[in-house]
Amino acid sequence: MGLLQALGLTAVSKVSPAPMGAATLGAAPPAAAPPVDKNLAAYQTARAAAVKLLADLKAHAQAPHLGAEIAQADAKLVAADAAAGATKWKDASARLTEMHAIVSAAHKLAKEWANYAAKRAVANALVFALKDPDDPKWFKDRQADLTGADNLAAGPPPNFAAALKVLKKIEGDTRPDVKNSVDLVKKRLKECESADAKAREFLKDDIAGAKPLVAASEKALADGEFAKAMQISGAALEILGPGHRLIARRDGYEKQRVATVAAIAKVRAKHGVTDRAAALDTMVADADKLAARDSMRIEDGTRLLADAAAKAGVLLALAPVIAGCGTERSIADTELAALDAHASAWPTRRPLPRRPTSHPIRARAGTARW
Repeated sequence: MGLLQALGLTAVSKVSPAPMGAATLGAAPPAAAPPVDKNLAAYQTARAAAVKLLADLKAHAQAPHLGAEIAQADAKLVAADAAAGATKWKDASARLTEMHAIVSAAHKLAKEWANYAAKRAVANALVFALKDPDDPKWFKDRQADLTGADNLAAGPPPNFAAALKVLKKIEGDTRPDVKNSVDLVKKRLKECESADAKAREFLKDDIAGAKPLVAASEKALADGEFAKAMQISGAALEILGPGHRLIARRDGYEKQRVATVAAIAKVRAKHGVTDRAAALDTMVADADKLAARDSMRIEDGTRLLADAAAKAGVLLALAPVIAGCGTERSIADTELAALDAHASAWPTRRPLPRRPTSHPIRARAGTARW
């Protein structure tokens, strides 16, 4: 076997062996294998390791950034094979060593590119997540910052430290806004869920609709899908924003309702005004209709409840007077009935004198001449 064949640089012809058991009388015994060239064996081992390292580099996701390094490594491998073909083992080994150094440095550079690419993707996602059509200048400025970071990373020479510093500033300026958006809907949901029982019942549809959206926005934020996190948290806030404001509105309504119902109960129990409670109950029923989900006129309902409570207060204040009048009227009616029934009452019922239709003086005045 020649040296080039040992290096795998030329094809080796294959000779079919003699059939098994087909011994030939008088055939010479097979020749002994030539001794292994130690220099060749060492070169082949070193070459295989270098070639694998180069293949890994070419397969790396950041290989497009490493074209110059890959070309240099390929050239060193060609030179090493040429030196080995001329049995210049020292030169061949030196070229492989140089190739190994180039590829190792390129692998390190590939890791730096990968780190930069990952951080740039995060910064870019944050910028797009906060893109506001009402403020195009902000987005344009952030894109310019990203381009500046790319230029620093590209070099030459690559300045990843400076490029990463730019990305860090972009992330520091934008990530809190995305996180705050998610945190806000989490807070609003918690406040809705911890409201009093009547408010929770009123908001049950809002809570049910917002809960999966809040969970999805949290997951998107954790996964680095910032635009998705902003979109979903915005949808959740459209539900929880009005719902959260309803807590205070409904709280005022429920407090006024409790006070009004209590005042009506006092009217119902008060002698003299008991029959007036039914009208006040109707006012409460009308207030409930105003404050229902299908009308949402909560403030109007609250005012109607306050009016009913005020009327109840007036009735309670007048109750003693009304009751006293009723008692006095009953006594008076009894006394009048007894008087009418007395034997000496109205002994003669003479008609009252009729008023004259005319008066002598008026009659004369009518004929007077002025």
